[in-house]
Amino acid sequence: MMAADLFHQPYRKRLVPYFELIQEKAVESGAFGVALSGAGPSVLCLAKPGMADAVTERLRQELNQLEVYSLKIDRQGCRTSIQ
Repeated sequence: MMAADLFHQPYRKRLVPYFELIQEKAVESGAFGVALSGAGPSVLCLAKPGMADAVTERLRQELNQLEVYSLKIDRQGCRTSIQ
């Protein structure tokens, strides 16, 4: 489904350096897919539980000039400390 976007990604991906290489390497190493995050230039790779380390490591090896972070989904959302 992530690769089926016809609205913005096909037009914007060429503006983001390394996007197609990131997409190729991430999917090869276990990511579900890759998408431009927000206005860019961040690229979001989604992977099933347990695969994030493999995807992160592969991207770090292949694209060592880029910053690669492995983040977890915040399942609690926004909260306040006011009682």
